[in-house]
This record gives sequence, structure tokens and C-alpha cells, in this order.
Amino acid sequence: MILVTGAGGAIGQRLVKKLVSLHGENKIITVTREPMYILGTINRVCDLSQALDESILDIAYSIDGIIHLAAVHNVGDSLRRPDYYYQQNTAITNNVLGYAIRRRAKWFQFASTGMVYAQKPSPSPSSENDLTLPGNPYALSKLLCEDLVLKICKHHGILAGIFRIFNVVTPVPESDTQRSRFLVPSLCHAIKNNQPFNLFVDNKSHCSTIVRDYVHVDDVVESMAKGVEYLEQHSPKRDPLDPWERWDLFDKDPFVVNVCTGRPTSVLEIVEWAQKITEKNVPITICNDVKHWEPYFVGNPTVLKTMIDYKPKHTVLDMIDQQWRLINE
Repeated sequence: MILVTGAGGAIGQRLVKKLVSLHGENKIITVTREPMYILGTINRVCDLSQALDESILDIAYSIDGIIHLAAVHNVGDSLRRPDYYYQQNTAITNNVLGYAIRRRAKWFQFASTGMVYAQKPSPSPSSENDLTLPGNPYALSKLLCEDLVLKICKHHGILAGIFRIFNVVTPVPESDTQRSRFLVPSLCHAIKNNQPFNLFVDNKSHCSTIVRDYVHVDDVVESMAKGVEYLEQHSPKRDPLDPWERWDLFDKDPFVVNVCTGRPTSVLEIVEWAQKITEKNVPITICNDVKHWEPYFVGNPTVLKTMIDYKPKHTVLDMIDQQWRLINE
């Protein structure tokens, strides 16, 4: 059995469906705040920021592994109330880790963010051994959670995998007000409705926009599903009926990987490509206030490619085209 927290999110819903297709029905347990039904899964409603109620999460089957996606995640909001993000994300992660220990899980997959890396003097892709120095409270809360996962799982003989995910692009309908605020959806909606689009730049004369590593949600799902296979193959083989089994004999080290494409793309490039794909122009409003946004975040996917043969299938052009088609259906 695999337990998935945060299964109601964009990544979570797609990942759960993928896992059901790979592992069969009634092998995936979803944990959400509100009731959610995905064919072939078992759903449990639980507020993970509170101490876990074992009567809610108690199940007759043993848990092989946990995929932990649940978190509060809004960079702008984290700047306004950092203490909430530190408290919530660390509490949620600690509670789920405690459940993993009690249920003798063999592996733990944690979804982190590429924003944990420090900015470099000269722009270049970040690798897993590079310096971590988050530039906002949300990213810092995820780095704190990484430390919890790595240390607690190592101590209790649970194989841990940290997946640092870069900028995820998810095609969404206009009715999805929460996710439509992200770059590609908001840009396509602005073009469709002939509304101004805010282009954040460092300098008006050079039009220097932020650069990111945009990865399609389906490529993220594929990487995490393959990551589950890797974790299952390399996790400890335990006897669920032997409570005195020596966990400290398991010496497999936890690992950290980037989930990204390695391709740097500026916001200005996305605007230009969107206008070509849609054959429409978008009114641009130049905004110079970029002090809260780091200018460059791009990852190096080499480790993940080597470990699970990860090959992103979608380009930024695919992402824009899918979004445009979706809102014009």
C-alpha cells in the first residue's frame, strides 16, 4: 500500500491516477482535507497539521511507502506571514513522518522545491550538492522539512527521496481561479480576454525578466512515479510481523534529486511564444518591482536522468499550446 498526502493538488491527482494504473486498484490511500474520490483509491479525510488521529488513518494493510505532497505553498503569502509557513509545513511533515515510523514504512518520498538553492554570482543551473539558501519563507520551510525527512528517515531505517521540483506548469480551465494565477494560464487568459499582462522587469531599457526552469506537470508525475519504483527496489526488506527487527542494519543513504528540464526560459520569451502560438498580441504593463523574485532559478536534471532514466517530454511551447487549446475548447 502507498499513502499519498496532498492528493487533491494538481500533481497529486495526476500522480494517484498514474499509481493506480501501475499498482492496481485499492493499493493507493489518499489523504485530503476534504473528501475526494479517485477511481481505485481509498480516501481518508484528515487535517495533517494536527496530531494524527489513528482511528482515521488506521487501516488493515501495511504501508510500504508514503508520498508526501501536502503543504501550504504560496510565495507571496509566505512573505506576509512567514511564521505560519514555518509552523504549518514543519508540523505537517513531522506528523506524517511520525505515522511513517509507527506504520513501519519502508520508504518516504518528499516533494520539495528548487527554490531552496542559493542564487549564484553568475547564472547557471543548480545541482543537488550546491549551496542551499532560500530567498523566501515558503522555500525555507521546505528546506526545514527536507532536514526533518533526511535525518528522521535515516535514523529509523526508512529510505528517503527528496524531489526538488522546479516551476510546474499545469494546464487549467479559466474556472480554476487558484491555479490560473500562475504564469502560463494567466498569460493565455489575458490574451484571450484582451486584458493587460503585468511583465515584471529589472530595467525598462533592457527588459530583463526573471528566468525559470518550467517543467510540465505530467513530466513531474512521471518522475515521481518512476521514483516510487526506485524507492521500492532499494528500500529495506522488513518482516511486518517482527516488531523487534533491527532497523539500524539498513544503511542505504537518502538521496536528493532535481525535477526539472535544465532549460532556462525567461518570462519575456514565454510572452513572445504565446503571442506567436495564439496569433494575438497581449497588452503589456511594465512593472519594475521584482525585489521579491530571484532573477534566475534553473536546475540540473542529470542525477535524476541517471537514476531513473528521466526524460521530460514537454517543451514550453507544448505547455502554452495545451493551455491555449484548453481555454478555447
